[in-house]
Amino acid sequence: MIQTRFRLRVIPKARPIVTRFGTRMPKAYVEQKKLLQLKLKPFKMLHGELSLDCMFVFKKSKTNAKNKMSMPVGDVDNLIGAIMDAGEGILYENDRCITEIKSKKIWGDDNWVFIELKELDIISDAKR
Repeated sequence: MIQTRFRLRVIPKARPIVTRFGTRMPKAYVEQKKLLQLKLKPFKMLHGELSLDCMFVFKKSKTNAKNKMSMPVGDVDNLIGAIMDAGEGILYENDRCITEIKSKKIWGDDNWVFIELKELDIISDAKR
């Protein structure tokens, strides 16, 4: 099992930029992915079916406090996609190994991302 947290405002997974010269991801997203990969390198690679649990905490700015935004910006599926992209090849071979996902986004005092990744015991789960 891997449990970790980073003080980071996660940029949601972006759509690729398509031009006549090719396709690329936005620069800010690529830089964030590299930063996350550096932070994830010390962990060992997990194998088999995996469960991923992420909580994204966003610091409420003064502007948001006045507007009383009900939810932090970014779709949960795009936030989790950014984490899954960064972990591929480091925490697991391919993101298709992840068969269970739980995710949540909330307001907090600072920007954080909490990650828990664990191997699933398929045999005991099948007996339930």
